Amino acid sequence: MNSEKKIILSRALTNCGDQAWDFAVPLSLAVLMPGKLKLVALVFFVSRLGHVLLLPLVGNAMDHMSRLRTLQTGLAAQFIGVLIQAASITSLSTSNEGPLVGIISGGILTGLGSAMTNIGVAQDLVPSLFSGTRLTRINSRIRQVDLVSEVCSPVLSGLLLLIRFPEIPNLGLFVVATWNLLSFFPEYFLVKGVLNVHGDFLKRPALHSTRAPIWKKLSGGWSALLKLSIAPAVFAYALLWLSVLSPHGVLLSSYLKQAWKLPEVTLGIFRGLGAVFGLIATLLFPMLVNRFGLLRACKQSLLFQCLMLILALVSFYTRTEWMFLGFILLSRIGLYGFGLGEQQIRQTGVPENLRGSVNATASALTSVGTLCLLAIGSALGSVETFDRLVDISVLCVVAAGAIFALRMKRYAVSLR
Repeated sequence: MNSEKKIILSRALTNCGDQAWDFAVPLSLAVLMPGKLKLVALVFFVSRLGHVLLLPLVGNAMDHMSRLRTLQTGLAAQFIGVLIQAASITSLSTSNEGPLVGIISGGILTGLGSAMTNIGVAQDLVPSLFSGTRLTRINSRIRQVDLVSEVCSPVLSGLLLLIRFPEIPNLGLFVVATWNLLSFFPEYFLVKGVLNVHGDFLKRPALHSTRAPIWKKLSGGWSALLKLSIAPAVFAYALLWLSVLSPHGVLLSSYLKQAWKLPEVTLGIFRGLGAVFGLIATLLFPMLVNRFGLLRACKQSLLFQCLMLILALVSFYTRTEWMFLGFILLSRIGLYGFGLGEQQIRQTGVPENLRGSVNATASALTSVGTLCLLAIGSALGSVETFDRLVDISVLCVVAAGAIFALRMKRYAVSLR
């Protein structure tokens, strides 16, 4: 098995387990804490906030680790985090709200470990091994794996959660946790095999750590990102996360159910088609890159998303429901295409010794976008004010298109 197949297989194994666990945790909390949805939401908000605050520090540490040590540390953090969450959820069934601290800390640890392995493989190892059209191809295949697991894993996880006995009410949760935990081992050996094949160059020895105050380590990734020519692409991509116009978005689904009275079957089909259109983007984007080049392909994808969402906005106000949903689905082609391009821009535009800190900062930036969306949704989350959320979403996407189109053109020569 060659290196490309090993990387894709490792991604498939671990991502399926991660998606299943990410689906099982909130569902289990909803069952164990009926009528306390605000508390459940607070748990995930605090977990996400901790992830945002600590990820730049983790990225700084990655730049002083070997690739093998980064892999080991990331997988160990995920393993321990899942164990803590599983034990805390089990304790929650017999006690009050004390185990929520364990669920939050386990969630932060799992998220940070997942980010380490993702950055270490997708943003460091992959661009070290591949370039040009091969890099575009493997990025597309990895995204295809992510989309398929995003659709299939929650379904299987939901079926496994139904497994229960009176003596072991959380048996289904244990099965999903075991599935996720076991997936880390083949991922480790597959990626380690890639590192072994390519020798010491890819196992790059760790740099000497510098003694610096923690605030400087936390801000180092932000300052490094701002100095790079790829910064406009990263900020443009982060703006796309400030949008409720997503088939799998909780706010949009709630609005369509409450205001437009769409049945659950329709909403389920709508969500599934969102992944299908994302898969279409992974097939089209490599062809765009081959024909027009990376930057132009990114620009065309983002402008296509802008156009589709502007048409969706018009459809929303004219209450043409199916056109509104259709334009949102079409916009996913542009979104996922630009996402692939932005990833490759970071892969080729970030210096090797800064890949950990800069990519961790970029990931934290998208999480900031998610937090901002949740905050805006909390303030304007009623059915009567949903139109403002739609306006803000389209405005953010158009702003992202303007930033990329106006600011990235001058940096074309800096990207190989």
